[in-house]
Amino acid sequence: MRALIFHHLIKVASVLFLLTVADHPPSIKQLAGYGELHTEESYGGCALDPEYELVHHTARRHLLYLFEDIAEAAGQAPDTYSVELIRNRGGESYINAMTCSSSRLIWVSVKAWEELHDYEPALALLIAHELAHGDLRSPFLLRTDPMQETERHLFQSLTYRQQWEVSADQRAAEFMLKAGYQPAQIRAAARYILQQEGATHLIPASFSHPSGWDRVALLGYYLQRGESVFAK
Repeated sequence: MRALIFHHLIKVASVLFLLTVADHPPSIKQLAGYGELHTEESYGGCALDPEYELVHHTARRHLLYLFEDIAEAAGQAPDTYSVELIRNRGGESYINAMTCSSSRLIWVSVKAWEELHDYEPALALLIAHELAHGDLRSPFLLRTDPMQETERHLFQSLTYRQQWEVSADQRAAEFMLKAGYQPAQIRAAARYILQQEGATHLIPASFSHPSGWDRVALLGYYLQRGESVFAK
C-alpha cells in the first residue's frame, strides 16, 4: 500500500511540475545545453526553437550511423526516429542538441558535429542523452539510489528541473554501455564536450541544467557504482 501511495505521489508531482513549465520552446539562453523541448498541445508535438533552422548536411549520415547502435541498445527502432542537423539563425555557434520525445525528433547543431566528430563517444553521448529524455526515471526515484555522501550532497543541491537532466545523463550512459562503450570512454566523452570552444554555455548552471562539471561529476559517480539503477 505504501509503495502504491508513493508512486501515486510521484505521478502527481510530475504533473504539477509539467504544468509550471512554459508551453513554448525555450530560447538558447534558457536551454543552456542539450535537453528536451516542451510539447505544444495545439500541434500534438514540439516546435524547433525559432532561433534555429534545419540544415541539409552530409554529417547527418554520421549521426544516423551512431544513433542506430544506441537506439537498438535502448530497445528502440532507429527508423522510427528523425535525426536532423540545425544551426542558429543569428550565426552563434554552440554545441547543442534538442529533442521532442513524443514526436521522436532529435536535433543536433552543426557546431556539435564539427567539434565532436573526432571523438565519437562524445557525439554518441550527446545523441544518447536526447534519446534518454523519452525514457527517464523520476528524480524522486533517483533519490533512493545508493549514493556516496558527496554524490548525494551534490545531487540534492540541484533543483528538481536540473535533476531531470542528471537522470537523462545516467540513462544515456546505460544506453552507451549496452551499445558496447566502456565506462572510461563515457567519462572521457563528458569531459571532452566541455573542453570544446562551442561548450562555454554548458559550463555555468542554468534554470534547467546543472553546471557542466557538476554533470560530469555526477555521471562519474554513477558509473563508479558499477550497477544499473534504472527500472527495467
